[in-house]
Amino acid sequence: ERSYYGYLAADQLDLPYAMNHVRAPVDAAAQARFRDLAGTLRAREWWLIDRPREARQEWKAVTKDLQRQDLMQAALIAHSWGWHEQAIITLAQSKYWSDLDVRYPLPYSGNVIRLASEFGITPEDIWSITRSESLFARDARSYAGARGLMQLMPATAREVARKDGLRYGGVDDLYDPDINLRLGTRYLAQLLERYDGSLALAAAAYNAGPHRVDRWKPDYPIETAIWAENIPFNATRDYVQKVLKHATGFHWQRTGHPMRVSLRLGDIEAETEVAE
Repeated sequence: ERSYYGYLAADQLDLPYAMNHVRAPVDAAAQARFRDLAGTLRAREWWLIDRPREARQEWKAVTKDLQRQDLMQAALIAHSWGWHEQAIITLAQSKYWSDLDVRYPLPYSGNVIRLASEFGITPEDIWSITRSESLFARDARSYAGARGLMQLMPATAREVARKDGLRYGGVDDLYDPDINLRLGTRYLAQLLERYDGSLALAAAAYNAGPHRVDRWKPDYPIETAIWAENIPFNATRDYVQKVLKHATGFHWQRTGHPMRVSLRLGDIEAETEVAE
């Protein structure tokens, strides 16, 4: 299956991944009807003038009573606008899971690929974290105060910017996609370097903080997949699995073949003490 555990099973059995990509069928008449709805027109106008909050409210109202097939067409329309947050959500509401073009879009591609090259990570690292954090909603804000595409805490952004001499003028900058992606990518690259390239550990640290991940690491070698299964925070355990699954999907979308989850896991080595 196209899932975290399905990918792990395929790795154990040395089998190819079954991506099972099937585009959602297009119903031109249903799309035309939906586009002509007053709520859809208002949502479109709010989206075009960069007012995502109001656009989101209109979209939720106009889609709340749609049947499955019409939800699917609405998702395709949102995708055609480049409104990936609502395209992904609406397609999920239709319970159609096989259109990977909608589920794994590649927004900000030029910027993401440049940043990945600059900081020595893969574009999939960036996209998988961003999708897991905000569904590509540039105005996202969490209850804890994280902001923007990669959901950076202001204190984290300030520290990353200070260390690397990157631009950061305050909280409002985190809603600028270019600034948010640069600071978030640099922070993610720092975590990947800290954890020897393990996307699993870096994702756990991105979600729960590196201080917690360092405490959770045992003092004996262990397979990372086993370690990840025993992360004490349910939200972080689910987040790690989601990031690894999404990285596989984005790599397939970008290159035409999936990235093996096992290649991003590795082993957790025992901590060694240096004798004085």
